[in-house]
Amino acid sequence: LFPSTFNVAAKADIFVNATCGKEGPETFCKPSELSRCAVCDSRSPDPGKRHNISNVLDPNPSKWWQSPTLAKGDQYEYVTILLDLKQ
Repeated sequence: LFPSTFNVAAKADIFVNATCGKEGPETFCKPSELSRCAVCDSRSPDPGKRHNISNVLDPNPSKWWQSPTLAKGDQYEYVTILLDLKQ
């Protein structure tokens, strides 16, 4: 009765206008009871420091996209993400 479901983003292209560490190493902190800070660097050979937008399409929970910190400036208060579903 209902059509099967599928992940429309699986074959999509995704773009963003800002990413943490795009210009080099950048410190970001995750707000929690105990603030935890780490370094992101999209050019690092260490995949654990690269938090590029393509990570949002990866089912691995250890990968994620990280926006730049607001400490870098108010221009990062709003970040645009574009998901092209190729439809």
